[in-house]
Amino acid sequence: MIQIRTLATFCAAAIVSLSGMLAAQDAAPAPAAPKPLVKVAPKFKKGQVLHFIREDNSTVDMMGQGMVNKIAFEMTMTVAEVEEGGAARAKVDIGRVYGSMNLAGMMDVSFDSDEADAAEDEDEGDDAGMGMGGLPDPKMLGKMFTSAAGTSFDLHFDAAGRVTKVSGFPTGLRGVGSQVPDAQIVERFGAAFAVLPKDGVAVGSKFESGAMPLPGFKAKLAHEVTTCDDKSVVIKASGKVAEDADAAGGNPLAALAEFDGGKVESTTTLSREDGLPVEHRATTKIDLYMENEMAEGELSVTSEAVMKRVKGFEKKKAKAAEAPAPKDEAAPAPKTEAPKAEGEPKKGKDA
Repeated sequence: MIQIRTLATFCAAAIVSLSGMLAAQDAAPAPAAPKPLVKVAPKFKKGQVLHFIREDNSTVDMMGQGMVNKIAFEMTMTVAEVEEGGAARAKVDIGRVYGSMNLAGMMDVSFDSDEADAAEDEDEGDDAGMGMGGLPDPKMLGKMFTSAAGTSFDLHFDAAGRVTKVSGFPTGLRGVGSQVPDAQIVERFGAAFAVLPKDGVAVGSKFESGAMPLPGFKAKLAHEVTTCDDKSVVIKASGKVAEDADAAGGNPLAALAEFDGGKVESTTTLSREDGLPVEHRATTKIDLYMENEMAEGELSVTSEAVMKRVKGFEKKKAKAAEAPAPKDEAAPAPKTEAPKAEGEPKKGKDA
């Protein structure tokens, strides 16, 4: 009888223990403590000076024929005005401008404002500025870009640090034909000066924003904070590209090709100290299909924008002055006599 009761007690205890284990497995884990939010916003100070290198690269792949453009320029940004509410205006001085262009192997251009030819242009008649096949002359293209060196423009920011206006942007950096509008330039710089939620962010924070990757297109970007430490905040973003029917001036590519999709991806690093960009990288790819009298096939446009903060710019060493050409006949060296020591006997009749 005692053995039966002992066995029953043991079985009951085992059932209770097993039930507890199962209940513990089914129970939801305790919620993690919320991460503290960090507020990051631009801190503009009058007279503040920052140095950046800006790169704008693009690749056009049209039925196996590639066109690659690369342009970079040095920017020195000086905060000229800071309003009481926080809005600011910064003057941007452009230093060295350099890059290259390759148009489907038919034309290859490299340019560098530090190595620009200072000689005056020669008169080339009616064909001045034209290259092979009616393409722009490589030298003229190079001079168009490098003409921006030594110029300046203004960036205008609202109280949140958002770029609202660009004034005086040099023609030479707008591209061939100066086709890039001010709104697109505002977009290019505005993407680097990212505006975060007012309440603050932490690792895992998510938010959305609109973008205009290229004239005539738009995108809705999903942002996520991937790093938030004492030095910086890193935000990754991605989104799909769509045609913008309401864009001013319409879609410049619509007459040439049919839109077939696109995407945008970017990574932005902001400084915790001043809330301004340390590095920004964005890649946009747009796919199109061309079907007209000239050609038929797939067309893709990939653009990459990079802006990096640097401590300063390296000054290129000036080329050594060329030595003068040797003369046909060297002039004879003048005769010199060694000074006579005091008391030395004289030579000649008076000796």
